Amino acid sequence: MVKVIVERRNHSMYLIARISSLWALRAYVITATLLMLLSITLMSGASTGHVQAHAFLRSNVNHARVDPNATITNISVSFFTHNDNKDHDTSISVLVQVPVNFYLSQDLARLDNFAGGDNDEFGDNPPSTHTFNLTLASRNIKLSDITNLPTFRITIAPNGHDRWIFDATFRITLSDGTQLSFTTTNIILDQDNRIYVGAFHNSN
Repeated sequence: MVKVIVERRNHSMYLIARISSLWALRAYVITATLLMLLSITLMSGASTGHVQAHAFLRSNVNHARVDPNATITNISVSFFTHNDNKDHDTSISVLVQVPVNFYLSQDLARLDNFAGGDNDEFGDNPPSTHTFNLTLASRNIKLSDITNLPTFRITIAPNGHDRWIFDATFRITLSDGTQLSFTTTNIILDQDNRIYVGAFHNSN
């Protein structure tokens, strides 16, 4: 009788161990599949980014010959204000970056806390344009180094309530004299929505 009980107990433990092993194997297969799909997605996204970057560069030089080793000598931003002005005491910060991979980005240029003085209102009646040169992160960034679509972030710091409606045009100047420009229209920022993040794209 004791022998039968022991055999049944051993059999039960064997079944439990086998079921646990099957569940562990199933979990491993699911995890491995998810990781593989994530890897494919990231690789596909990176590849798409490279293609888009080269496409937007080619389309914005009007098929002119551009030296891929030409370096970036200046990046400027122009604000075309319309429909609602920027108050004189609302300062602006601008950052331009290029994604390196899924997690990291490299700074191309920036300018922090500008256009917030006594005479810095951007009028909308009539519409007005104000242009600023950004500070380059490096003088050694080549056109060929830009392998993904550059992104930009515009941040305002209003003193109280202020709504600002504008178009932003970024212009990249290269050492061979080539200029590339990219415009984003109808950006709206205010005291409750202070940050706009976008990507360079073809100007119409």
